[in-house]
Amino acid sequence: MEVKIYLMAKAPSKTSKAVTKPYEPTEKEAVQLAAIQSRKDAKPPALKVDLLIDDGTARLSLGYDDQAVGEELITAALGSTDLKFAKGILQQVGNAAPRIDDLPDPKAFDFMLSAVVAVQPRDSRK
Repeated sequence: MEVKIYLMAKAPSKTSKAVTKPYEPTEKEAVQLAAIQSRKDAKPPALKVDLLIDDGTARLSLGYDDQAVGEELITAALGSTDLKFAKGILQQVGNAAPRIDDLPDPKAFDFMLSAVVAVQPRDSRK
């Protein structure tokens, strides 16, 4: 069974009336929102790596128009300059992902890869 997570705003009370003006964050909330936006702006774009399952075989697909650019971006996101190292890490993440019919679960793979990248490795020895 797949668990779905939904993030929702607090439900309005049944006696509430239509809001006439949009919510304005408090000063503390505004500071936090600005800090969050700053972190998002400083973050590199999300990796375009998909784990595809075809005829009982798992393979990685890079979602970049230029293969070399994609490989460089993925290698850098994994804190390395060595493509062989990056491919090895991707393979290890695929091997560690939970299995569905003896193949890695693509959603779990995406999550695990995101977790590795979120650590922001700076070099291949960390």
